[in-house]
Amino acid sequence: MRWIGVVAVLAAGGAAAQDCTPCDVPGGAYWAYVPEAADGAILFSHGYRGRAERIVGTASLQAMADDLGVALVGLQSAGDDWSLPGAPTDSATVARDEVAYAGAVLDDVISRFGVDPAGVVAAGFSAGGMMTWTLACEMGDRLAGAVPMAGTFWDPIPEGCSAPPVSVVHVHGTTDEIVPMAGRVVGDARQGDLEEVLAMYAAHGGFGAVEDVEAGPLDCSVRTSPAGLELSLCLHGGGHGFTADQLRVGWERVMATR
Repeated sequence: MRWIGVVAVLAAGGAAAQDCTPCDVPGGAYWAYVPEAADGAILFSHGYRGRAERIVGTASLQAMADDLGVALVGLQSAGDDWSLPGAPTDSATVARDEVAYAGAVLDDVISRFGVDPAGVVAAGFSAGGMMTWTLACEMGDRLAGAVPMAGTFWDPIPEGCSAPPVSVVHVHGTTDEIVPMAGRVVGDARQGDLEEVLAMYAAHGGFGAVEDVEAGPLDCSVRTSPAGLELSLCLHGGGHGFTADQLRVGWERVMATR
């Protein structure tokens, strides 16, 4: 599918047309689908060899953005993959400070579209889930929270995070063999173990004991912090994939802690 421009897609979806196709920022570019009443944003990071314009052009995600009243913002990697610590050396990444790039996107989204800075959630799938965890860990002070899906960190996982803790709802399929929850070897790298990642972040934010909760299409193991934040592992019975409904659950749970 070829991207035909933000203006055309927004007009088709009944949203306010914007004047960037794509939007250029220091370090790269991004794509956006912006409903007329958008007062928050989802910064979405695509998977390996993904394209931001395909994410923001997906009908189910546009419908979700319309219902939630949020801008759907597609971040775009500089190469085939995100430039993250521990990534395979043969993954055709292009060196870039991803946190600085995401910060530049956020600055532009707030300025250009007038979204509420307090209503921004990072989300992403697969390699984009890894990007999302990185943003939560290093840029959490600028986020309401994060919804990483089917991706953690590359090994070695961080010992801690430089940014204050935020609410994180991690979504994963129990039969995922591409990014299993225990991780797997990819080239000369290894995906991080999700249990270890959650333990690290639980210690970072002072999250307490686990409570099991049914959340729509997801079964969630929820921990809360003294500050009222949430750290959840929300599972579905599928493999390596996600749905707009699963992302919506994550967004709603994050925003309920604001």
